[in-house]
Amino acid sequence: IMKKRVLPFTIILMMILSCLVVPASVVCADEAEDVVLLSSDFEDQSMTGWSPFGGRGSLSVTNETAHSGEYSLKITDRSSTFHSPSVTADSFLETKQTYNFNTWIYHEGTTATKMFWTMRCIDSMGTANYISVAEALVEPKQWTPLSAVVETPEDSVSFLLYYDCENTTLDFCIDDISITGKKSTVVSEDENNDYLYRFDFENGNETWRPRGDNRLIRTDEY
Repeated sequence: IMKKRVLPFTIILMMILSCLVVPASVVCADEAEDVVLLSSDFEDQSMTGWSPFGGRGSLSVTNETAHSGEYSLKITDRSSTFHSPSVTADSFLETKQTYNFNTWIYHEGTTATKMFWTMRCIDSMGTANYISVAEALVEPKQWTPLSAVVETPEDSVSFLLYYDCENTTLDFCIDDISITGKKSTVVSEDENNDYLYRFDFENGNETWRPRGDNRLIRTDEY
């Protein structure tokens, strides 16, 4: 009689315990809350991370005008539409993810000028693709927002953000740049191991590029 009672209880206990087993790797990207991935207001008077795009233009932190606080980032000595402040986003943008982009822009020209916020994405083959994040007709002496929700292209391994201005010689300022989005959280059985480099090719070719005339192809054969 005792054996008949113990056996069912043991089976039930094993079933309960099996439901509590946690997988070795859990990705929580869909459940994660949006976090601030980039925030620049230049109040520390630093240009860290920012550089002129296109080989020409001079950047400086100025207190001549600001959207908030006392300082903004100004570019002068332009000669082409794409000469502008730029920031590399490789450390916080990922392929095929959605992000919220926000920036403010200002100029002291004599007429309204169309201005753009652009993202350059380079894929695993080294091909550059250009996405217009946001655009606006910016009136003189009025801080104007450029905002959008954008999904990054598939198989992108490098990202850079810069501005376009139809007036090729116009000086302009930017301020209060922010990018928010979900950041994947991976919990794995070897999370305590320190890796200098680690690649699993689950998200494209992950910065690997072909040399010479060779071609890289991500495969699920092995």
